[in-house]
Amino acid sequence: MEIIDTIGSIRLYDSESATFQLFYPCVKLEGEWQDTDISELDTEFQEFCTNAWTDEIKTAYQSHIDENLVE
Repeated sequence: MEIIDTIGSIRLYDSESATFQLFYPCVKLEGEWQDTDISELDTEFQEFCTNAWTDEIKTAYQSHIDENLVE
């Protein structure tokens, strides 16, 4: 797992399927921001995300999406 940009995107490699998954600190549902639900993932990944996704990173991600998303 690694952080791949300044807005908190995390890339996770799954060796069993030889694929990458991207995770973001927040999701916008019906116009409201919510933290990404990572509760189903392993504890090591949850801890990594918790440390990486500070309030500052979440705000940067939300601002980036709000400024660049065409609705």
